Amino acid sequence: MCAGPLPIGTVGEGAVDISLEEGEIILTGASVSPRFGGKYSTGDLGYVEKGLLYWAGRRDLQLKYKGYRLEPARIEGALEALPQVERAAVLPRRDGAGQVKGLTAFVEGTGLEPEKLAQALADWLPPYQIPGQWKLLDRMPLTPNGKCDRKRLEEML
Repeated sequence: MCAGPLPIGTVGEGAVDISLEEGEIILTGASVSPRFGGKYSTGDLGYVEKGLLYWAGRRDLQLKYKGYRLEPARIEGALEALPQVERAAVLPRRDGAGQVKGLTAFVEGTGLEPEKLAQALADWLPPYQIPGQWKLLDRMPLTPNGKCDRKRLEEML
């Protein structure tokens, strides 16, 4: 039984060269598309321990859920495009191992009905991007600089 994280590879040469820049996993080499200038910033964070590379999360908010990569901001944008929605935030629900098990939408607005919001999203988004849980808020928690306070929302999951 594993007592901790498993390595995802080694740093160095292979089909691509793998390195870390400011903690981000970077791919370089001949097999990296010229479109990327021979260098691809993955957005994945990592660290090296005893010559092995370990994954340590994402630099952005991108998630892997049901085998798909998704951006919560895309779902939030679709929600905020609905006339009754003032603000929206979508956060993952995770199990004890950190795997995404579902999506929760936090929504501020007037006359909000989760079933109708889900139906409206279904016109624009694939099924795996429709949140399974909804939290209707009188006010979205904000940071001092006016951005959504995701840490406070995580406490509400």
